[in-house]
Amino acid sequence: MLTISKHCRPVKSPAGYNTSTVINSGQVTSIETSKQNEMGVKADYGRVAGSCWRHLKQKAGGSLSLSGICNGDAQYEYGNYAEEHNRCIELNLFGEPVVDVRLNGMAQHYQSFRAEW
Repeated sequence: MLTISKHCRPVKSPAGYNTSTVINSGQVTSIETSKQNEMGVKADYGRVAGSCWRHLKQKAGGSLSLSGICNGDAQYEYGNYAEEHNRCIELNLFGEPVVDVRLNGMAQHYQSFRAEW
């Protein structure tokens, strides 16, 4: 299993949201780290081979949180209030099952979702 981590990048907060104010606009959020796990298997049967690969990536995601209302206007604060998850599974089949007939096929299922904290 291959683990990749510590992809760091600061994010600058937006200036506004719709007609509302973002109170920490222009400031940089804390450093984000992401974690990615990969796992795969390959089978080789001489003339035909195949592989199966899976990965999961998690990283903090920036979002706006309502911090209060001032003079009737909503005020938001930008920060790492969510987490993004990306999952993928990939199947490959390749080879030359009979002479002069080559096979190369792939199927992939990708799922992405966001979890609010």
